[in-house]
Amino acid sequence: MRNLMTTLAVLALLVTLLPGAALAQDPVYEDETVFDFDADVVEGQLVRPDGENIMGQRGRDAASLIRIRPDFIPEMVRSVEEL
Repeated sequence: MRNLMTTLAVLALLVTLLPGAALAQDPVYEDETVFDFDADVVEGQLVRPDGENIMGQRGRDAASLIRIRPDFIPEMVRSVEEL
């Protein structure tokens, strides 16, 4: 009985999956598509932001505000002393 139920479940699964696989075909496209806009009048305007562009200083070399520490030994010693 269990074997029959398993077989029926597998068959039901296959029956539901096969039609979808048969219909899934890739669309066929032409090699070249040409759009002709000569007879059409295209109207519009160029959209730009209102205001001016302000350029800042470039190429200014400043010292880094980040100091890279080689180790954290004093902090580790302090944390051990607090225990």
